[in-house]
Amino acid sequence: MSNKSAICRVCSAVFSALLAGAFLMPVAQADEVPIQFSYTGTGFDIPVFDYTVDPYPSNLVQGPTTGSFGPSHSLIMTKFEYIDDTTCGEGVYYFRIIYGASVITFKDGSQLWGYVIPGPDSDMCLDPATGAFEGQAAGIFAGGNGRFENVGGDFVQVFEGLNLTSAELGHVGFRSIKGSSTGTLIFY
Repeated sequence: MSNKSAICRVCSAVFSALLAGAFLMPVAQADEVPIQFSYTGTGFDIPVFDYTVDPYPSNLVQGPTTGSFGPSHSLIMTKFEYIDDTTCGEGVYYFRIIYGASVITFKDGSQLWGYVIPGPDSDMCLDPATGAFEGQAAGIFAGGNGRFENVGGDFVQVFEGLNLTSAELGHVGFRSIKGSSTGTLIFY
């Protein structure tokens, strides 16, 4: 047997092993990371174009955030719809979140984007006598930029706060708020 044919057999065997290994290797799985964020900030109403069509303003919340991945800043936009029932108790208003989106911005400029899933797991109770409110929101993470460009996942947020303006001001709202989120972030 010549050196050439021996080398060719070795090369062929190595190539076959590598090729077989490539087909038999499991596909890389996404990394799932449990997350936790907490924020404390302020919220305020922003106008809608026609209060006769849509009587409820949208709400912006902003504030410093701590938790997974280091210090950050949250900006959350929500839209609520009043539901006429006694889910929260007699004399306490019940609202469902019909839209919600958030951007968490980290010190390195990376951003994580989240969206609320409308429904019974995304709601709020507001006591008009005291201005106190509390609620929850279920949602998904749907990308971002920087470190979070190709991520997914889900979260549940709980929040509470106090309206600092009275109902007599109409569609003007200003409030303190704090909340926390837990969930899973999936890096693809």
